[in-house]
Amino acid sequence: MQNVGIVGLGLIGGSLAKTIKLHTPYTVYGTDKNADTMRRAFLMEAIDGELTAETLPQCDVVLICLYPQGIIDYVTTHAADFKPDSLVIDCGGVKQVICDALFPVSQRYAWHFIGGHPMAGREYSGFKYARDDLFDHASMILCGHGDDDPAVLQRARDFFMELGFLRVQFTTPKTHDEMIAYTSQLAHVVSSAYVKCPLADKHRGFSAGSFADMTRVAAGCRNRNRRNKKSHTDNAQRMCTDDHRPDIFGEKRHQRRRKRQTQHRADHHNARAQRKRYLKNTADAFPLTRTVVVTDHRTHALNNAARRQIQESLQFVIDAEHDHIRLTELSQQRIQTRDEQ
Repeated sequence: MQNVGIVGLGLIGGSLAKTIKLHTPYTVYGTDKNADTMRRAFLMEAIDGELTAETLPQCDVVLICLYPQGIIDYVTTHAADFKPDSLVIDCGGVKQVICDALFPVSQRYAWHFIGGHPMAGREYSGFKYARDDLFDHASMILCGHGDDDPAVLQRARDFFMELGFLRVQFTTPKTHDEMIAYTSQLAHVVSSAYVKCPLADKHRGFSAGSFADMTRVAAGCRNRNRRNKKSHTDNAQRMCTDDHRPDIFGEKRHQRRRKRQTQHRADHHNARAQRKRYLKNTADAFPLTRTVVVTDHRTHALNNAARRQIQESLQFVIDAEHDHIRLTELSQQRIQTRDEQ
């Protein structure tokens, strides 16, 4: 049994807590500066207890999900409190500045620091948007200092593979920052610049899925900028108000789409269950009926095809019964005629 500590229960930290509780028997201790977040985490059973000065030395794995400077400050402050031979892994979006500051600290103690970055996220932030399937089929990046014990790296890999990650990618902090700048941060820059164009506010009637996909990433940038209270241009401020939020970022559209998809799956499941019951009852009532279940992902086509087959089978049985009755009547008439003669 392992004890896992999580520092910061936002989108990433909260999702990690929920995922660990879902996939493993580990005990999870968490901490967050927001008291409401802590209450939510306890109520949803995402954590088993609070990560304190007493429980931190008991943790075999400590995941630190803060901003880069917060990660550096926390690890430096609690360097003497981590359990010997434990894994201390950050989940920040940049690695060079964090690893350069914390590799020397870990080498002065008996625990192991590894730079980490789970390649998953959403355009929203905060514990209320955390999900236990956020990391399904995602990639986890781990950055060592070059002289790591292979057994330590294997422990870290096994831990994250237990959580549903598709792969664990080992690299250097420098390579990580270069690749993430291209695959993630550049996309945020382009998306943010895209929605700040004056034409973006006039998109209604001229946009489709590509606009929604292009602007989805900018919603995350908008939320971070609001929390940091950074200034924007007048146009960006006007576009990022709550009145324009559904129009610019397509959030209501995504919600309606997800609702339709969920309803469609439910209808499809109910239709299949109803059809199976109907076919079973038909087969029990008419043993000679040969029914065939048609596999089709379109619910209406599937129902129509099954209904036609049932009708044809029933008609076959009815015709056969009529023929049998007719033959019986003819036989009786012949016997009657013969007796009379």
